[in-house]
Amino acid sequence: MKKIKVGVILPGLGYIKRGNEVAFTEYIKRLAQKDDLEIFIFGAGKDFRIKNTTYIRTLCPMRHWFKYHLKIKRLHLTHNHDYELMFFSILLIPKLLRKDLDIILFSSFPFTLLPIKLYKRFKNRKIKIVFNPGGGSAFMHSRFFSANAITATDPVSQKLYSRKARTLCIPAGVDATLFKPQKISRQELSLPKDKFIIFSSSALDPIKRIDFLIKAASKIKDAFLLIAGSGVQERYLKNLGKNLMGENILFVGSVDQAMLSKYYSVSDVFCLPSKIEPFGLVLVEAMACQTPVVTNNTEIQKWIIDGGGSCINVDNIDEITKALEGYKNKKLAEETGAKGRQNVLERFTWDIAAEKYHQLFRELTE
Repeated sequence: MKKIKVGVILPGLGYIKRGNEVAFTEYIKRLAQKDDLEIFIFGAGKDFRIKNTTYIRTLCPMRHWFKYHLKIKRLHLTHNHDYELMFFSILLIPKLLRKDLDIILFSSFPFTLLPIKLYKRFKNRKIKIVFNPGGGSAFMHSRFFSANAITATDPVSQKLYSRKARTLCIPAGVDATLFKPQKISRQELSLPKDKFIIFSSSALDPIKRIDFLIKAASKIKDAFLLIAGSGVQERYLKNLGKNLMGENILFVGSVDQAMLSKYYSVSDVFCLPSKIEPFGLVLVEAMACQTPVVTNNTEIQKWIIDGGGSCINVDNIDEITKALEGYKNKKLAEETGAKGRQNVLERFTWDIAAEKYHQLFRELTE
């Protein structure tokens, strides 16, 4: 049986463990088990090992090297990770050209277009290109972008992207055997036994609006706010939390998935108060652990939640407070949590997502 040779390109593989890097890692783990696929992975991290795959590392200047940088919008160089991607893409060219591939799956835009276009021009004109935008839409305005297929994580994005190329809806997912309800005591995690625990996990960045959550939680009697994550607002948020909630707030920093699952399981409700999320994987993780969620009322988030929590106007702090406080009702919390878990099992697991990619790869190469 002739194997389909798939090249997966994402510079953050091997050293970034969030968002698209997590999703691609989970896809690859499952696709590598398929007898008809041979997976080649191109990343910048030094420590990336998945059984039955070939990892090709591209050494390049990392994003933390560009803490101070020029912002050149016309060249798409506005963030430090843009500089990393630019250097990665240039240095990737000779490594990519050495491999015989049938399909390239990539996510980073726009600089990765350069090695892909050169590969198509000089190596294999029949190569099939699959693009995962990770929730972004900048590629929609590019004259140089082209792909045989685009994958969207939700129907709203699918409708938008389909103006550019054929688009399939392949939602991100979770490992439902890891993220599941766990019988664990709060004391084991040094958390208060009799408090109403509100949990949030995100980057401590202004766009995540954790300050709104702190203000909302501070109005709830017997509330205890648990926050996982790190970022530029950490000092400000810790000071705000101490002023408004005293000892009833705890920052635990960045934690691994096993610990995240425990925190979801012992919490009464999970909240993601950001207005804009490409997908919001933490919402799915929380629902998988049978924890009700409170988040913004965008069409995407309504589609994700589907009965597993409350979608509200997160600009209104009183509305956040009311939604969170509603889950003090144990019956409501249990019923909502059960709906959320079932929702995840039916739509949002990595197994489901990987199988959809497998079907797409087979279709493109038939």
